[in-house]
Amino acid sequence: MNNVKRVRWTAQLPVDVDRYLSEEAQKNCTSKNAELIRAVRNAREVAENAAA
Repeated sequence: MNNVKRVRWTAQLPVDVDRYLSEEAQKNCTSKNAELIRAVRNAREVAENAAA
């Protein structure tokens, strides 16, 4: 197992975002949590590249 520090928290999502995460999770055979992390990391990467 990796040594990544994890933080547990709860978020309330709009219905359309929850639906999107569910659809992406089903399409990619992953969890909604994994899709949320993927989306956040992608947005962070885009923002960092735009700032460069």
